[in-house]
Amino acid sequence: MTLGVPLKFLNMSFLNKKQLFLAGVLLFISIILFLQNYRYNNFINETYRQDYLDALWALKNSSKPKDIVLAEWTEGNQIVSLTGRRVIATSKVYPSEAKEIADRYRDLANFFFAKEDKDAGKILSKYDVSFLFIRKDFDYRSSCKIPKKLCQENGSEISRLIENKSHLHLIVVFESDNFIVYKVIK
Repeated sequence: MTLGVPLKFLNMSFLNKKQLFLAGVLLFISIILFLQNYRYNNFINETYRQDYLDALWALKNSSKPKDIVLAEWTEGNQIVSLTGRRVIATSKVYPSEAKEIADRYRDLANFFFAKEDKDAGKILSKYDVSFLFIRKDFDYRSSCKIPKKLCQENGSEISRLIENKSHLHLIVVFESDNFIVYKVIK
């Protein structure tokens, strides 16, 4: 049998027609599944990116340049660069700032994993926070590197914020499928 090229040349003479047909069908199905998955993931990523930009735009338009934003430290750089607003902590750390930044990271963890709203409120007051920038897909595992006892999802402040059930004095400025921006009422 030949497919334009003798099978012996391709060193596939051991395959019969049925096996070649099945291999071709499997290859075709694999390509279709890959393309569908690629298109789906591209759509999801584009939707997430647009939500992210919309949330940052809402933050910028609702806040003043002097306002301080509480967000995960991983979001800090983008918030500073795209909105011009200050944040409690970013991922950019200079050696001379190590002690201060460690304290700020600890305070962020204490805020997100506070069991009581009054404990979370103390962090807001300490830094004079005006806005909260919250990802609804908050990753508890990657954010729980300090202290492990704080990493209980149920009943934590971040869980209440994601569900919009916090008793802190907050107003929702922006909400999408992926983000919530709160204004702190002082």
